[in-house]
Amino acid sequence: LEIVFFGGEPTLNYEVIVQAMVEFNKLKKQIGLNSLHYQLVTNGSLLSLGRIKVLKALGLQEIQFTIDGLPHTHNRRRAGVGGQGTFGKIWENVLYAVEEELHIVLNCVVDRENCRELKDWIDVAEHFSASCPKLKQNTWILYSLLIPTAYTTERCERVLFGKEHEILSAIIEAYAYARQRGWKITTWLLYNYSAREAKYSYIIGPEGDIYKCYGAIGNKRYCIGSIADSVEELKKKALAFSELQPWDKACLQCNIFPICRGGCQHIASLFHNGEYGHK
Repeated sequence: LEIVFFGGEPTLNYEVIVQAMVEFNKLKKQIGLNSLHYQLVTNGSLLSLGRIKVLKALGLQEIQFTIDGLPHTHNRRRAGVGGQGTFGKIWENVLYAVEEELHIVLNCVVDRENCRELKDWIDVAEHFSASCPKLKQNTWILYSLLIPTAYTTERCERVLFGKEHEILSAIIEAYAYARQRGWKITTWLLYNYSAREAKYSYIIGPEGDIYKCYGAIGNKRYCIGSIADSVEELKKKALAFSELQPWDKACLQCNIFPICRGGCQHIASLFHNGEYGHK
């Protein structure tokens, strides 16, 4: 069983994460799970050494931190409490997590505003690794694209749509640079993976509602049930949702169809009143 705590910002609900891990650990013993893997996806600003130690003691193995560029860019985009920048605080918590020997993913959400900072971003990580050798040993680099949602569509029109070639070219160059400097990287082919089509993947919303697509959370027409429902009933509804396909004959004759598969249905749904099934 693999459990990922994400949001929004999951550490706003830190006590609930702790409570959930305690309960899952009990469940592991009761039903004899072979393994239980926990991952936390966070902006990192609300963590501390104490919280990291508690989460590790409960079984946390991996933390993905988001650092969106150089200090001025990151702090402009991700202000903390009182509008203060969080760049330094997040790096402090990254180093705490490294010393606790957790698996670290450093994620930068990339768009046109910061895509030219990516190599310098690696240089910053290199600077920290000079005084903390474990950082490079235990860290993977990830560049992810800004994900359009209903409330970011306007921003995406400005910094993403129509600029993907420029952005992805910068990402590939930065991955190559990271490898040259000795960093481990995640594969951008993960973008081709759809949680909607994953047989054993389910997403639990904040009210206990169940979805198959990250983008569908809150879109009640694609809620397939709740944590109170039987697994068999959820499986049936999940399969029906997974079979919603957006492609047509033209797609099937296209050379890059195996990579694209008609594109992200969540993004397409933003332009079709929340409806899936469009390319």
